[in-house]
Amino acid sequence: MKIYRAIQFSAALTVVISFGIPLAMAQPEEEPAPDAQVVKVVKTNPNKRVCHRIRPTGSHIPTRVCLKQREWDEMRREARKMRSDAQETQRKATSGSRVGS
Repeated sequence: MKIYRAIQFSAALTVVISFGIPLAMAQPEEEPAPDAQVVKVVKTNPNKRVCHRIRPTGSHIPTRVCLKQREWDEMRREARKMRSDAQETQRKATSGSRVGS
């Protein structure tokens, strides 16, 4: 049962991240320049246990999922890589086709 929930959660997290919905949004303290990029760096203990309430796909009942911070970070990195790879594959597939020829 735990493995099923972990897989289900991993799939849900992938969908959340792939659609660009952040788990937590940071607000800048001051107004940045129009073309400046704001990056907020927060150092956290990678072994600290962090819990999030996730609503699995197809369910209205949220589930509390607790993982170590490094596990959350790794899942986030994997989801970003999968999204990037999918976008690159789509770009390659559509760049070779010609419209109207």
